[in-house]
Amino acid sequence: MNIENVISALTLVINAKYPASKVANKEIKTADRPCFYIKFITEKDIQLAESYTQESISFDLLYFAESRYEGYLDLLDKRNELKALLKKPLKVGDKYLEIDEIEFNLNEDEYILDTLFNVNSAEYEEIESVDDNNQELMENLVIDKV
Repeated sequence: MNIENVISALTLVINAKYPASKVANKEIKTADRPCFYIKFITEKDIQLAESYTQESISFDLLYFAESRYEGYLDLLDKRNELKALLKKPLKVGDKYLEIDEIEFNLNEDEYILDTLFNVNSAEYEEIESVDDNNQELMENLVIDKV
């Protein structure tokens, strides 16, 4: 799973839902409100079996309300909308990825909604079969019944 592709897919989804809000994925010094900022946090690979790997990427999605001085209801609305939006699988290329561990935090001093979540992918890699002539196939085995 490519981090840049996941960020691009998240940007497309957010732009489709909020066309009037800018979406940034590079460090922003001053936000042109209202806007979103997508920040990569961590990446973790878990080997579940010899041929099965799970990958999880953590992101921080910040929403800056239109006004720095008011907008608590706007933050609550965005929280509800993002909660519904992030429950849907994220299409990245030809795959659909699961989003989980969604956590929302409201910064009432600056009117920022901070959303933490993970994007997960599972990969199954076909194991090459071993051609060993010394091994009998299962269907050719004879089992003695006692």
